[in-house]
Formats: sequence, C-alpha cells, structure tokens
Amino acid sequence: MSAPPLRLVYCHHTDPNYIPPPRLAENMITVGPFMETRRDGARLVSIKSPKGRYDLAALLAELPADQAPEAILVSLDATAHNEPANLSAFDCPKVALLADTHHLARPLRNAFAYLGAEKFDFHIALYNRHHAHFFIAHGLRNVHWLPGLTVRQFDAVIPSATEREILFVGQAGKYHPRRRRLLGAIKARGLPLRAISCPAEEAAAQYGAARITFNCSLNGDVNMRVFEALGAGGFLLTDRLSPQSGMARLFQDGEHLALYESADDLIAKIEYYLDRPDEAAAIARRGQAQFAQSCAAQHLAGALWGIVFDGKTDPLFDISDDRRTALAVAATQGQVTDRATVYEFVQELHRKEERVALLLVPGVDPAMACDLADLPRLAVHYADADKPDEAARALFERAGVAAQIRHIAAAEAQRASWSVLIAPADLAEKIKPAAIKDMYKFDHLVRVTAPATMAP
Repeated sequence: MSAPPLRLVYCHHTDPNYIPPPRLAENMITVGPFMETRRDGARLVSIKSPKGRYDLAALLAELPADQAPEAILVSLDATAHNEPANLSAFDCPKVALLADTHHLARPLRNAFAYLGAEKFDFHIALYNRHHAHFFIAHGLRNVHWLPGLTVRQFDAVIPSATEREILFVGQAGKYHPRRRRLLGAIKARGLPLRAISCPAEEAAAQYGAARITFNCSLNGDVNMRVFEALGAGGFLLTDRLSPQSGMARLFQDGEHLALYESADDLIAKIEYYLDRPDEAAAIARRGQAQFAQSCAAQHLAGALWGIVFDGKTDPLFDISDDRRTALAVAATQGQVTDRATVYEFVQELHRKEERVALLLVPGVDPAMACDLADLPRLAVHYADADKPDEAARALFERAGVAAQIRHIAAAEAQRASWSVLIAPADLAEKIKPAAIKDMYKFDHLVRVTAPATMAP
C-alpha cells in the first residue's frame, strides 16, 4: 500500500539527521523541536516546535484548509522532548507511537502521565512490544504493535561476494554498556571488526557488503538496526530477546538471522560464519525476503492505516500471544504505576549488567514477576518451592511466563547471592535491614506493598 492521500501531521521526537521521520503520507507536515520550519511554495513541509510540552493547536492555527490534519501521529520517547498538547482541538484520529520506554529515567511512568493528560485514539508500541501489557493495565485502549514503522528504508546494491569482516553501525556510548563490552570482546579476540557511525542511507550501502553485521539491543528492544540491516540485505547477528519482544514472530534464528546469548556465544558464532560465507549469504537473502514480505515500509503503512481507519490488525503484529495483555488487572492505576516503578529500577540494572539475579519473596505481588519475566538476561526466582504459592503459580501460567520463572526453596534462596531482593513492606518493617542481610545476600532491597490480583 502506498502512502494514502490524506493530510497528516507527524510530530517527530528527535533530530531528523539522526532518525529521519518516516514518509507515511504524501501530504505530511513534520512538527518537532529538532525540525526547521520550511515551505514548498505555499505548502508547509515542516514546523519547528518548542521542546517538551507545546500547544499543537496554536502551532497549527494558521494552516491552510488543504493542510488541516485528517490524522495526527505523535512519536514519543523517554526524553520527553516531543509532547504536543491540546490535541482535543482536532477532530481526527490521534495516534501515539511509543518508542523508547526501555531506558532513561521513569520511561513508563512519564508515558503514563503524558498519555493520561492527552487522550489518543490509538497507542502503538514500536520497539518495545513487551511493554504493551503495561499500557493496557494502565487503562489505555487500542494498544497495538508495529515494529520498524519509523525506520526509513533505502535501496542498496548487494555485491556478489562479501568482505570478511564484522560491521557495526551505531553508537556505543554511555547508554550502551553491554554493546561496549561485546565490541571489546570482539576486538580482544583479534577479529576483523569495523565500527562506523553514519546516516542510515550510507549504512544501507554497507550492510550487504560485510560478511556479518553485529547488533546488540540497548535493553531488550527490537531495535531499528534489525530492520535496517535485514532490509538492506545484511547478514544480521543480534542478541536473543524474550518471547514477549515479538522478535520470533518476525524472524527465525538460523533462517533469517542468527542470535547469540552471551559473549562466548557471540564469538563462537562470529568465527563460524566468518568462515562460511555461503551459509551467511543464504541466511541474509532469506532475511531480506522475509523483511520485504512482513516489515517493508509499504506493508507497515498499510497496517497502520488499517488499524486507524478500518479497525483491522495485521495478524503478524498481533500482541495477544503475550498473554499478559489479556489479563484483567484488579488494581488501581496507582498500583500499576507502583509495579512500573519496580520494573524501571530492575530494567535499568539489566541495561548495565550482563546478568541480573532477582528473588521475590511470597507476599509480593506476583504480577511483578510477570512484568519482569520479559527482561532477557534477568533470572527471576520465586521463593515458594517449600510451600507452593498456588495462586501465584496459576497467575504465571495464565500470563504465559511460567517457563521464565524458577521456583526456589528458602534454604537455597538464603545461600545464593542476589542482585535484587523484592520483599513485602510489612516483612521488611518487622525485620531490621541488618537482620534481612543476615537472612539473604543481596545488592538491592526493594520493599513493596500488598499485592493486587489478576483474574482471567
């Protein structure tokens, strides 16, 4: 489906030189704090907005009638740089595109606050499908997933033979400690690594020429590099994510790309595929074909407008196999926000550390274990092996996370060392912190209030 003949206002959250806004309609105005106000004759092409909250109705008050929006899309992320207000002034569908909720301060809670203040008709997760259940639990309606919607795609010529090298395109700064560690492991092994930073159009010309394209998510997200590399015909070696991420709905390990779990696994797979160019090239071809079939720009645009104007969801992008999205949560928004607070804390540890071991003591809301199970390098333990918590175990089954949670006996829990111990607040109040440290070895103690309940 080509871009529809509608009038679209797209509010863009970042520098267009870093992430160009997608072309989702021919008659589209891009608004944002990093845009410049430009015209093409009498027609506005882009408008510079203030950073943070701004009155979109006031900003667009002088638009000519032939550019009055028939749909408004707002791209949001945890920076809160782009938060247009007064959306109720527009009588057209409003769509929130939920980008980076996997890092920075209070990413979920800030999104809850903004989405509570400005009412949207549709909420679409882009790279963090595993957070969709949080938005549903918080009371948002019409929550969907369209991965790669904001990725600009560029044609690339794929050479007949690849260079024996590992290509990395992107950032490896302070927000990417795991990526830095893995790049360091590749260098320490003496493997032919070439790390570059360049615009997406330039990178597209290089993915297919390299034997291997290395990728590492920032924090469990199906990031833009997945779509950029596969779309340009590169052989992608990327980290294994959780089942809730949706990666396996799109691409299969060994068929369309290759996945690694640890630094050792990464090095082993790099060495394997460097010496098997034909096998890597065959996977790359299948990956590009699968991308073209499922995630190409026209397909995603068609899926977007199908949701907005026809009420239809492409089955490929269905989120219901994350069974957490189908649970009715008998909790207030405040309780969901409390769960998000715990999740954000653990998620930030997960961003920094290679492995995180977490123990939940019975009496904690077991819904927190369901939330946390989607962090791929987090080992979630529930201390009920001596006396099974049947209600919690039933919840884990209904939520589809039972296989991602280990049940542990009290003695074993007290012998082990934990990155995070989550305990009920009343227990933590009865036992002095020093006594808790005598019982358990942990780096961080999280005290939580009595649990809410979940029902099918």
